[in-house]
Amino acid sequence: MTGRGWLRFARCSIRSATSPQSRTSNSPAASTTKASLAPSRSIFSRDPCLPIFVALPHPFTYLLLKLFALRDRLNRGDVAAQKYHALDLFATWSMLTEPEWEEAQQFGREYQGDMIMTEASRVVAELFAGDTSPGVIALLGQALLQGMRIERDVVYAFRHDLALVFATGR
Repeated sequence: MTGRGWLRFARCSIRSATSPQSRTSNSPAASTTKASLAPSRSIFSRDPCLPIFVALPHPFTYLLLKLFALRDRLNRGDVAAQKYHALDLFATWSMLTEPEWEEAQQFGREYQGDMIMTEASRVVAELFAGDTSPGVIALLGQALLQGMRIERDVVYAFRHDLALVFATGR
């Protein structure tokens, strides 16, 4: 995908949401879902001429989702193979377009005082504070399992950008 907007594929239209909507719940799932899902239509259309609309979360929402999922996996002590959320978090970050990156930073600033963002900031500081932090270890372990090698400077840039979006003060 090349940034936000509409992509047309025959009968399928994919739209990435670009701005958060009002939030009424303090749960991470409710907040992230309401923050970024674009309107969608049923994919079970009987008319082949009607387009199918698929709602995709903004990458900011996906980063939040994967950050909390990684925290939960690490807190439960699941086996290494179940810590794939770290690699998903990294992959999402690595595929951000410039407009998505700017929007993610804007969302981070906009929601800085919210309970969800406060917790996200704490999680980033805990899991990605340094080269030997649990999130970095999970990321590098999953990358190795996939036959990938992530350079140290790229891991540093990833950690730095997470801190910027989730305002950890680093």
